[in-house]
Amino acid sequence: MARPRLRWGLPDVLVAWLGGIFGALLFLAFAGAADPTLADRAGSDDVPAWFVFGALLAQNTAIVLVLVFMSERKGRGSLTRDYGLVSPFRRLPAAAVAGWIAAGAALSVASGILLRPIAELADLDESAQQVSRTVEQAGPGSLVVLLVGIVVVAPLVEELLFRGALLRALQRRCSVPVAVVVSAALFAGVHVVGDPGSYYVVPGLLLLGLVTGWQAARSGDLARPLLLHVGFNLLSAVTLALS
Repeated sequence: MARPRLRWGLPDVLVAWLGGIFGALLFLAFAGAADPTLADRAGSDDVPAWFVFGALLAQNTAIVLVLVFMSERKGRGSLTRDYGLVSPFRRLPAAAVAGWIAAGAALSVASGILLRPIAELADLDESAQQVSRTVEQAGPGSLVVLLVGIVVVAPLVEELLFRGALLRALQRRCSVPVAVVVSAALFAGVHVVGDPGSYYVVPGLLLLGLVTGWQAARSGDLARPLLLHVGFNLLSAVTLALS
C-alpha cells in the first residue's frame, strides 16, 4: 500500500506557531477578566506562578492541537510518522536516557559560559532577579507545577514543533545542514518575539537548536533532542528554584 503524500509544510508550521500565540492570548484575556489586578501585577513583575504556567499550557496545547490537525488532514495521521515523536524510554535504555539529559545540562552550562560576557556587558542581573522573583513567590504546589511546565511541557512541544514539523518541512526543500541552521535560528528568534529584552539568550538557544536539530536529522526521531532539551531546561529550572 502506497504511503499517503505529505501535504503539510512550512505554512502549516507557521499556523501552528501562531495558534500557540492565539492560545496564550486567549488565556490572558480570560485570566485578566477573572482577576483585573493581573495587569498591574504584571507591570510590576509580580506575576503569580499559576498565571505563568497557565499561559505556557494554553500556548503549547494550541500548538499541539494544530499539529495533530495537520497530521490528520495533511499527513499520515501519526505524530510519530509525521514528526518523529517517540518515547525516549521505549527507544533508549535507562542509562542512555540519563546520559542524554546530563548532556543537555552540560549544554546549558556551556550556554551560560557563552552568555556570561553578554549578560555582564548589558547589566542583566535585574532581569534575572525578576524571573527569580516569580519562582520565589510560588508556593510548593505552584512551584512544582511551574517546574513541570518548564522542564517537561515546553521541551516536548518545542521539539515537536521545531525539530519535528519545522525541520522536516525544511528538509524537503533544502539540504540537511541548511535545514538544521535555519530551524535553529528560527527556534532562537521566536523566543524573543514576545520579549525583546531577552535578546541576550539567543546565542544559547541557537546552540541548543543546532545540537538538537543535528540529532533529529541524524536519528530521524525526537528521542535524543527531547532529552537534550529537558536537561537544558532542567538545570536552568533548578538554578532558579534554589536561587
